[in-house]
Amino acid sequence: MLAAGTLLPLPSATRIVLAVLAFAVILILLVVRLRGHAAARGRARVSGVYDRIERIRAQRGKPRR
Repeated sequence: MLAAGTLLPLPSATRIVLAVLAFAVILILLVVRLRGHAAARGRARVSGVYDRIERIRAQRGKPRR
């Protein structure tokens, strides 16, 4: 809506403010999305994960080609 407001026949100052606000909203959304996809390094690691992976691989056996 802010970006669409920049296309309306409004005074120049209002259009510039709306364009800046639209850019700020897009930038905030980008930062939020990137932080959401970032790896959480503060979480505690689960013990025995690699042992479980090795057991699953051993149960599967060798892959057939």
